[in-house]
Amino acid sequence: MLFVSIKISALLDFDSVKKPQTPSMRKSEYFPDNIYLYQLDEVFVDCGAFTGDTLERFIDARGGSFAYIYAFEPDEANYIKLCKYVSACTPKLDGKSKLIMSGVGKSNTV
Repeated sequence: MLFVSIKISALLDFDSVKKPQTPSMRKSEYFPDNIYLYQLDEVFVDCGAFTGDTLERFIDARGGSFAYIYAFEPDEANYIKLCKYVSACTPKLDGKSKLIMSGVGKSNTV
């Protein structure tokens, strides 16, 4: 399983992913335990946070054991949903997150 995760993560070999994916596979697809070594002072930055789907997986994997989360989402409708999701995560995220309605890129454009 570790080799498959490395092939997917490092080589972008998505053909290695078993289909159809089970709920447990989807739950760990971004944060597989056999690749990441989590730290208590970890800061997670989500560029393109959508409605909080990846944040949800990160929080499930980490609980409250992290330092801070920065989440960027440029789309207003998705940003509103993201804010609602993060509000519902209190107290896990209380004082440990910043949501920014902006995109992330190499130039400042609209």
